[in-house]
Amino acid sequence: MKKTDSVVQKFNVSHSFNMLIFNYGIVKRNYRYRLGLGIAIAQPESKIRGLEFGNSTDDWDMGYYFTGPVVLASAERLIDMSKYFYLVLEAKTTVAFAKVPISSGYERFVNAAEHLNIGFGLRT
Repeated sequence: MKKTDSVVQKFNVSHSFNMLIFNYGIVKRNYRYRLGLGIAIAQPESKIRGLEFGNSTDDWDMGYYFTGPVVLASAERLIDMSKYFYLVLEAKTTVAFAKVPISSGYERFVNAAEHLNIGFGLRT
């Protein structure tokens, strides 16, 4: 968070916002469609009303928390390059609902993102 005030001096989940997603996919001709459901894992840091959260000096406290559900939808186009190789063009949407701990309770937010990916595949 770049814009702070006297109440919220710092709030970020910038070091880590990971998504563990299980997908179900179908292939139709040269297209692959996937739907996924999972959980978000975040590492929040905050300083609100002078109270800090997320700056632990305990080596065993990595600061990661299960924060909420994630949904995913994607479509891929498979383009044959040769008998064994193909190019993958993917458009993906993820939406994560997060409830992260702060020093005096919790803060909720939604992380919605669009992803465009390019990759290569190998047929065996």
